[in-house]
Amino acid sequence: MALGMFRRDSAVSIRTKLIIIFIIIKVIPLVILAWLSWQGAKLLGTRVAEQTVQVAGEMRRSVKEVGERTTEDAIRALDIRSRENVERMSTDTAQAIA
Repeated sequence: MALGMFRRDSAVSIRTKLIIIFIIIKVIPLVILAWLSWQGAKLLGTRVAEQTVQVAGEMRRSVKEVGERTTEDAIRALDIRSRENVERMSTDTAQAIA
């Protein structure tokens, strides 16, 4: 620290010296801390936005996959039931003719 500005023969008052020391000890670190906090908050916001987009895309793919599987299972079940009904109707018709 430049002690030359705090010599006894200088014309700087005690009040001015105390204000300068206060600024050096308290205000400058506070400004640096506020700036670092601001940068951290901006970075956090950016990362949250990116991850939200990623999670939304994964959810969309999952919902689409579940929908496709459910639809395929329903079609398969309807095909089996239709085939069984056609076979039963064919058997009933054959028995009615015979």
